[in-house]
Amino acid sequence: MTSFNLLAYENKPSVVEAAVQTAKPNAQKKIAFYSILVLAFSASFVFGLLQAGLPGLVLTASALLPLGVLVTITLFASSRAEIPLWLRLGALIWGGAGATTVTFAIIGVQNALIGQSNMTDSVVVQAAIVEESAKALFLFGLFWFFRQHIRMPIIGAMLGVLAGAGFAYVENILYFANAYNQGGWEGFWGTFIARALMSFFLHSMATMFTGLFIGFVVSRNFGWLKSFFIVDAGLIAAMTVHGMWNGLASITTVDAKWNLIYLFFWLPFVAVMTFTVIMVRRNSTAKRVAVLEKYVSSGVIRRIQVEKMSNRKARRKTYKYGNAQSIITWERSISLSDYWQSEFDSLPPKAKHDRRRAKHFSRKAKQLALLGSVSAAV
Repeated sequence: MTSFNLLAYENKPSVVEAAVQTAKPNAQKKIAFYSILVLAFSASFVFGLLQAGLPGLVLTASALLPLGVLVTITLFASSRAEIPLWLRLGALIWGGAGATTVTFAIIGVQNALIGQSNMTDSVVVQAAIVEESAKALFLFGLFWFFRQHIRMPIIGAMLGVLAGAGFAYVENILYFANAYNQGGWEGFWGTFIARALMSFFLHSMATMFTGLFIGFVVSRNFGWLKSFFIVDAGLIAAMTVHGMWNGLASITTVDAKWNLIYLFFWLPFVAVMTFTVIMVRRNSTAKRVAVLEKYVSSGVIRRIQVEKMSNRKARRKTYKYGNAQSIITWERSISLSDYWQSEFDSLPPKAKHDRRRAKHFSRKAKQLALLGSVSAAV
């Protein structure tokens, strides 16, 4: 049976109307985005000031270094068409404000009800379970309510990295302030080297597992039961990595032993995960090109557009000499339209012939209206 074609079903607006919708700058969204960005980081500096007085401003600025590295990695690994800037900011803010608040609340309630855990349980078990669950709530929210925004493994992985980076940023401010308050600048430098240089990747790498597995599930349209086990496996993997790091760090009292573990276990592990991200990135690129080829075959776009968007170098050149925002919208439209088409194809046969369901998915695929209209900009 021929699958239902959302492209044919959609009542597209005129080329002029769609082009205006695409290229029109949305000043209000930009103002809101940058206002929230400034407010969030201003709040973090106020937080540092409350923790350690005026030196807290320097400590907070120091925490920006690992955060900047991780954000840059996500910008390189995933395009703005895949993850809009507002979604990146949302992941960061959830990690820094939402996940930390949830973590402190849960630990506070637990300590009040059953007493404070011993050091091993607190560092190895409690931190891994509570912190990874709290960071994952943002990813679960996307999975449950806005699956289109986490439709690819690379998207899920990078959102996990950002949520972890936001959490680590606030946690670093706390650790830096505590070290400074107890041991001055000498105490701060030791903590800075340990957290900002040697282990800056921990929270992001752990939460990346959860996002990677969620993105994989969404991209394959698995049923809910299968999705439940795979997503849980990703969360357990995140908890395991986090717990292993804390456990090995807590039981290794001699620096030389920890250095050996770090050199011969953790660095190779990070290298393997980096290679995994590169392969996931390549797979996403191949899928994007395949989707473009499909639309070339159907006559929606032209061959030259595939060539202009086939790799990072070509895309950057296209952004430079065209309307970058329109082109990004065009890319996102193609990706989302393919996602909604696959979602519709996965419906039971009876549901596909339900006109109301068809209209629902047609509205969800309204980005298709932009495909032909932005051709001139690409």
